[in-house]
Parts: sequence; C-alpha cells; structure tokens
Amino acid sequence: MTRQKLQGLLLASATFGALVISMQTANAGGIAIREQSASGQGMSFAGEGTSSMGLSAMFWNPAAVTQTNGMDMETHLSLFFPSTEIHTNAVGPLSGSSGNIGEFAYIPTSYFAYKINPNWYVGLSITAPYGSGTHPNTPWAGSIYTNEARLKTIDFNPVIGYKFNEQLSIAAGPRILWAFNGKFNREPLLPASAATAGYNSLSDVAFGWSAGLTYKPLPGTEIALGYKSRVNLTLDGDFFLPAPIPGAGKYSVSGGATTPDQVNLGIKQRIDDRWTALASVEWTNWSVLQNIVFSGVPPLPGANTITFNYRDGWFFAGGLEYKYSAQTTLRGGIAYEISPVTDRVRDVSIPDDNRWWFSLGATHQIDRKWTMDLGYSFVWLGNSPINYVPGHPDFPSAGVVLVGTSKTYDHIVSLALRYHFDSTPAPAPIIAK
Repeated sequence: MTRQKLQGLLLASATFGALVISMQTANAGGIAIREQSASGQGMSFAGEGTSSMGLSAMFWNPAAVTQTNGMDMETHLSLFFPSTEIHTNAVGPLSGSSGNIGEFAYIPTSYFAYKINPNWYVGLSITAPYGSGTHPNTPWAGSIYTNEARLKTIDFNPVIGYKFNEQLSIAAGPRILWAFNGKFNREPLLPASAATAGYNSLSDVAFGWSAGLTYKPLPGTEIALGYKSRVNLTLDGDFFLPAPIPGAGKYSVSGGATTPDQVNLGIKQRIDDRWTALASVEWTNWSVLQNIVFSGVPPLPGANTITFNYRDGWFFAGGLEYKYSAQTTLRGGIAYEISPVTDRVRDVSIPDDNRWWFSLGATHQIDRKWTMDLGYSFVWLGNSPINYVPGHPDFPSAGVVLVGTSKTYDHIVSLALRYHFDSTPAPAPIIAK
C-alpha cells in the first residue's frame, strides 16, 4: 500500500471516530434523517443517487461507488436548526405551550471509494439514517403523553461495485445498523412528583442490505435506482416507573422494531453545456412500523407500547444545476414530502406532517484534489392538528383529552469536503544544462 493511500485510510479512521463521538439526532419524514449530502441538500435531493451528489449518492444508490477514478473520500456535515412549538387547550398549573421541542443537531456522514481495476470497485458509507430528538424546554400539559423522545443510529454500508461499461454499473452490500441511546418517557399524573416514567438506553445492532444501479442510456442522461432493505431491530434497555405508582422500580425490557425498506429513483438530464435538470421519486415502506411492544413492563395501560401507526411515505423533488464556471456549479431545488404520520395518530413526541423543501447550494473545485460543497434548505410543515381523544392510539395511556396545534419549520445548512487521492506522478523537475 502506498504512503498516500495509507494516509487516506488513517484520515478515514479519524473521520469515523469523529462520527461516533459527535453523532446527534434529527428527524425528517417520521424518524428518517435525509441530511446525508451537502450537494443533495442544495437541490432538495433532486437526482438522488446520480453523479451530481458525488460519492454521497451512495446513500441512495450504492452503484455511485463506480464514479471514482482511483481513490476518493468525502465528509459531510449538516447543521439542523428546528422550530417546533405545540399549543394546546390545556388550563391549570401547567402551560398549554411546549416551547420549542426541537433540538439543534449536527449530522456527520462519510463516504469512501476505491477503484480496483476498470471493472471492480469497493466503497463504504457511514451515515445516520434514522433518529429523533424532542424535549420541551418548560413544564407543560403534553408531558403526560411524551416528555422526551430520542434515538440515534449509525449505518455502516460496505459495497462492491461492477462497471460493465460506460453505460451500466451495479453495486450491492450489507448494512450494519447500530441503534442506540433510545429514550421515550412521559410524566405521569402524580400530585407531588416530576419524575418521568418510560424507556431508557434502548439499543441493538442488526443487519440489512442495499443495492443499486446507474444507467446512462444516452449522452447527458443518467438514471439511478436504489434499494435499501428493512432491518429488524430488537431494542433492549430499561423501563423506569417512579414512586408512588404501584410496582415502582427499574425493569429490563425488550421490544421488536422494524425500519422500512426504501426504493428511490433519481434522474439527471443535461440540457446544454451549462444547465442540467434533476428529479427524484422515493417510496419508503413506513407501514412496517406500527407499534413497538415491550416485554418485561409492569401491566399498566399503554405502558408496554410505543405507538407509531405509520403509513407509507413518498418524496418528490425537482432541481436545476448551472455551471457558472469550470470550477463552480450552482444549484437549487424544490421538494414535497408525504409524511408517514396522519392527523389521526399525530403525537407530541414527533408531530410530523407533509412538508415542502426549498433549497440552494453550490459546488466549488478548489484544486485538483479538493472540492467543497455548500447546501441550504428551508423546510415548512405549517400548522398540524394534535388530538388526544378517544380513538387516538396513545389516549389509553393517560386518558386525558388534549387538543392542540403544532407549528414546525426547519433551517438546515450542510457543508462537505471531497478529497481525490491523485495517483498521477508529479512532473519531473527540469534541470538546466
């Protein structure tokens, strides 16, 4: 192994270490995290899996590993500034407003690719596909249903790719999904206690797979098709029940959860030497995630179940790229996402809804080895009803009618650095005679 490649692997290891240490959470479309690519962020993720996203396209299409001409690495960082406030009809000593339950988050991801020969390629993506992080900043009435909801994940996806020719490439690989720091608790109706009841330290490691292809039927046309399998998790952790509730104490619990399989289609079409159009369609099988039922929990109404009751989700995006100069590309996009959460089951832990994305971004090639990406999105969910009434899946856990409205919007800023390990030998020095 050359010294340059060894340095690359050491840098990759350092990046991976930073990812594990700094991993935070955010949510978008249920408990999904879409912020895996700064270049994709800049066009509302239009053209998922195509070469416009560089190696970060591997998150949607593993065949993007065949883009490399030698050895390449990318590191992306997304900064998530959410605003979600819930107002309810509650009266009494507790406020009817949650304040901002969203939490600032930073989501780092990394991608690596190596060309073995003209046909075979290997790569690795380290991403954060799922997560949540909500917590009110003040005591309020909704805490009797959810006071804190949290989950972190890291997905390791090594892939091997094969390029048949300049038109067709395929790739596939296993996924190792690590879910950790799962927490879900609420504040019971206790007259003299603010202690929370619920789940802590939920975690598991489980396996799935991904596959994809890139097809270029005509010059200037690129089609990317990707698939992620569902992953079956067994979340083990603790359940705490505070006094003076009968059976108060700490219990070891276990419950099964399934993350969804996903199919996405990205299209890239060059219009002329400067303009390129992009589009995406994505389907996520969120209906596999209904309820997580835990064993080992005391027999209290609703205590052994975390409810989701999701439907399938859809995502549609369109965007444009403009080649401003040989070094700089500008981009923008608009997207619409159909949430897996419906009005009937929306809760105060993840008050998700259909959303619009509006994005701008740029890519600048600094020199032969370094390229930088910048993306920004404004995400608007608007006003969404929340109705804890008979018929809501969580109503039996507290039996308290709570009616309100959630207002949500997000600002997201993404940055990336790409590095190409150029193996071209430097020109020989000219020696004067």
